[in-house]
Amino acid sequence: MRFLKLLLVVVMGMLLGLSAVAQAALVAYYPFDGDAIDWSGNGHDGVATGVTYTATDAKFGQMAVFNQAAGITLPITSDFNFGTADCSFALWVKESNQANDDVWIEKTVGTADGFTIRNQAGAGVTVAVDDGILTNSTMPTKYGPQGSLYPFDTLHHVVVTLDSSAAGVKLYIDGALKINTGGWAWVGRNINNTAAMTIGFSTNAGSFNRRLFGAIDDLAIYNTALTQTAITAMQTAPASTQIGPTPVSNWVIYE
Repeated sequence: MRFLKLLLVVVMGMLLGLSAVAQAALVAYYPFDGDAIDWSGNGHDGVATGVTYTATDAKFGQMAVFNQAAGITLPITSDFNFGTADCSFALWVKESNQANDDVWIEKTVGTADGFTIRNQAGAGVTVAVDDGILTNSTMPTKYGPQGSLYPFDTLHHVVVTLDSSAAGVKLYIDGALKINTGGWAWVGRNINNTAAMTIGFSTNAGSFNRRLFGAIDDLAIYNTALTQTAITAMQTAPASTQIGPTPVSNWVIYE
């Protein structure tokens, strides 16, 4: 499976000419093909607890399955402290009908500057970026609820971009722009803390049970705001095709 994905990386990279985001700064990339290893070459391997992996319904290779008692913890690193600079998070996610808030990705603790991307029960996908107090920073418009605007138990491609020059946050679902906060004030929005980034669960005070009931595939983290062209390209090719030749040293591990 790893060899096949590596072959797909090389072939698709050649066919796409490394595409629109070939030069984008990839900070971490998790294909979740049986583990939580970072394939970007930056060594940000995750530690998985209770996570299983399956090729069933996966977009590319395998995907990580979370059962509300599982999660992945990424290492504490300055590479994930984007401050007020640009960054993007791209992933495929499948979520079952849920009654509680499900955290997909988070890096926040207490009142430390951070962010969370979650599906809020009865409201929809929302993003919070500021001092870790989610109710003070939630996007003014949520996309949802999921059951009515996009179906449960189906993989969807989700991209969140934080663009400092535009002073706003954009949310794309299945390649289409759904939310553009535009003039949403950037003041106080900051991703800079000593917390580990988590996938599928939250460790923020009082919210440890916000665990994902579903699956995630092909998670990529960039320190740039992805463009619509780049996001469109990701609908049909793994994020790994956007890496280019950078992580060759990491490929050797999987030969």
